[in-house]
Amino acid sequence: MYARGILFGKMVLELGDTCVAKNEKLGLSCDLEFKTKGFFSGTYNAIAGRLRRNTTDIAEISGRWSHVMDIKNNKTGKKRVLFDAQKDGQNVVPKWVPPEDEQESNESRRLWSQLTKAINAKDMEWATDAKSTVEDAQREDRKRREEKGEVHVPRFFELKDGRWVPKFIVPKDPKEAVVAVQNWIFPSATATEVKVKTETSTNPSIAPPPIALPT
Repeated sequence: MYARGILFGKMVLELGDTCVAKNEKLGLSCDLEFKTKGFFSGTYNAIAGRLRRNTTDIAEISGRWSHVMDIKNNKTGKKRVLFDAQKDGQNVVPKWVPPEDEQESNESRRLWSQLTKAINAKDMEWATDAKSTVEDAQREDRKRREEKGEVHVPRFFELKDGRWVPKFIVPKDPKEAVVAVQNWIFPSATATEVKVKTETSTNPSIAPPPIALPT
């Protein structure tokens, strides 16, 4: 993560690194590069990648991860939109959570609400202060526990064989799973809220379409 414009101009946060995504079952892998903007040329949030099936290059990825990403079939030379962040990003299953004032103090949306507002307002100074406020409070709480010799016991997770796993087994039936998870995390929610959650989660019309890969 790079922060531009610290000394002058508008502060901009930029991603710059490489990663590899693999699907070993299908023999697919993709080398991705998140490019940083140059001083005199280029653009923010640019991305480039090579898609391979085993050792054969089958496609190239280009564009901007915050806007439109394209994929070009190396065999046919045809290019199409792989993902439109502003258009396709709206076609995801909506989150379902209780109103902020009904959430516990350490639930993410409530805990980080000031930071969220600052990000939406594009106010970097406010966002930095909001982030520091939460993190400083967490450090103080950790220090207090250590001084008193208290051991924090996670509410939803437990350590088994060196891994943190949920204290919960998800039912195989999708509808039963939705209700069970809702009752586990939000035991005070009403039956009406559970029904809304179930209908929303199982509605296929709001899920993004599958992406066909080059052959």
